[in-house]
Amino acid sequence: MEWSTSLSPGGRVRKKVVPTSRRVWTYAEEKELMCALKDLVVKGHKCDNGFKSRYLLLLENVLAVKFPGTDLKGDPHINFMIHVWKKQYSCLKSMLGVSGIGLNNTTYHIDALPGVWEAYLKV
Repeated sequence: MEWSTSLSPGGRVRKKVVPTSRRVWTYAEEKELMCALKDLVVKGHKCDNGFKSRYLLLLENVLAVKFPGTDLKGDPHINFMIHVWKKQYSCLKSMLGVSGIGLNNTTYHIDALPGVWEAYLKV
């Protein structure tokens, strides 16, 4: 960990810890997080535009039970993983919106016509 200092608009010095390395999620942890999110939706913890308050704490507790001794925290770990998933989903959705690019439902690979794929990569 490393300390970072900055001045706030009022002239006060703010100090915060800046992580020097990122945590790498295992496949099992990601899978369990996805299952826990689905369970929260089923149990009614989902609102119109997101989850109800304290959902990160509930997810943190579920993961702590499944993976004893884990260092996963609601913020920043779980929150950041959800952010990454949203970004990946957005990219995939825009890619699949292009004519000539599709998803193979058997292998879950992206299929594209050669000319369409090369034109997409140029953009």
